[in-house]
Amino acid sequence: MRRLEVNKQPTSVAGIQESSLNIQDSKKAQAFDPSENMLGVNLVRALFRFGLMAGVLLLSTWVSAPTGSAQTKEPEFKLEKFYLVLLTKGPNWKAGETPEYKHMLSEHMTKVSALAKSGKVVLAGPVFNDERLSGIGVFAVGSADEARSLASDDPLVTSGQFAAEVHTWYAAPNIMKMPDGALKLDTYYLGFLRKGPKWTGADIPELKELMKAHLANIGKLAKLGKLVIAGPMGDDGDIRGIFVFKTASIDEALQLSNTDPAVKAGHLVVDLHAWSVPSGGLP
Repeated sequence: MRRLEVNKQPTSVAGIQESSLNIQDSKKAQAFDPSENMLGVNLVRALFRFGLMAGVLLLSTWVSAPTGSAQTKEPEFKLEKFYLVLLTKGPNWKAGETPEYKHMLSEHMTKVSALAKSGKVVLAGPVFNDERLSGIGVFAVGSADEARSLASDDPLVTSGQFAAEVHTWYAAPNIMKMPDGALKLDTYYLGFLRKGPKWTGADIPELKELMKAHLANIGKLAKLGKLVIAGPMGDDGDIRGIFVFKTASIDEALQLSNTDPAVKAGHLVVDLHAWSVPSGGLP
């Protein structure tokens, strides 16, 4: 890994705060204890327990001692617990905008706006032209059950047009926001990192080295300004983490995703979607 000099003030790269290892849920601090990280490697050091995508610059940091010698110091970071709500096409989904659908959509937008003003939704937006997904929202609430209850109360969900799927997600705080006023949408590319064909979840040295290479690549993409936020999942499902890219096209996002050592090795695969979010909602 590259040697980096530590600035006196914390630096921020793609939602990355190089300061202290301090993982919080959306309401209060708590230990980050997922059953396993992105590659399924259960490491002892908290630096690597974040998983493949801590959403932070997890390169080794070196601090110059007064004597001129160098000693390594493990950087600390702050992540917050969010709940990622995926709105998928439901059992009563029908293509086309009927008057009834437009009315429900208006009620849906009113509900999302109210949740944003209350601070319970920090970012939300549609996914267009997708076979399964219709929208993605990021909730900052006390539990997955609360996020599920709020999402299930949406008129588009109660009608069966959409179904709500909830996942625990860790990401850097104060990066996502829902702007006030009229909304202009910007397109980002959200990638689900899923278990790949070579996934084993085994706790072996090879995967630990692959983890380090992956984390270094995250830092590289963040410094390029292409990776704006990322983080590991808090549940133990097929989705291991999230990347959100700011690129000119989905093809560029795919090319950057494919530079990931864990993707190259087949341990993870990337599932990309065009996500439209309010302008100013992400860096």
